[in-house]
Amino acid sequence: MKQVPVSDFIPHLRKLVPVDIPLVAKEALINAAIRFCRDTRILVSVRDLDYVFDRQIVKAVSKLAESRNTDGGIKACDIISVTSNGESLESATDYHLVSLDELRFLSDYRNVMITSIVEPTLDTKFLPEQLFTDWLHAICHGAAALICSCPGAPKDVAKLSLYHETNFVEAINHAKRWRMESALVETIPNRRNRKREFF
Repeated sequence: MKQVPVSDFIPHLRKLVPVDIPLVAKEALINAAIRFCRDTRILVSVRDLDYVFDRQIVKAVSKLAESRNTDGGIKACDIISVTSNGESLESATDYHLVSLDELRFLSDYRNVMITSIVEPTLDTKFLPEQLFTDWLHAICHGAAALICSCPGAPKDVAKLSLYHETNFVEAINHAKRWRMESALVETIPNRRNRKREFF
């Protein structure tokens, strides 16, 4: 996944905040990006594994999904599907979710594909390029809302918080609609019927 420095967002953020950008600007941008990714489910990652073993713990997002040349960090915030040889695996039956980003498999499986929604990590210095190219204004409005609502902000700046929050929520809703309309049918595999024995 291509990444851009968080600092690339700051010139655009400056246009929205009528005061000097505080030191927390990068933190506000990262928090806005995390909220945007969680709420919209806009960034999808697919990890393919040749095989996994019983009791093996696997991260949903591989280090290769992050850019090796940057300090950009991403992690899964929701697992969409897990398949083995094209067949859907079930949570709590075939694997357990250890965390938002980790799975523990309960058997050996081959040709495993993990599809997940991803978000930036809190300590990242880079954000996914798609957020910059497609959703720059949304992320900057979200960060501006956070900055304007900081304690100690002048009253005229604090009033802008609601304006920026409204624009941010509008952009989130637009991105959600886009994601639903453009989602491929193959994103979520069909559930298979399992033969079960009951005692």
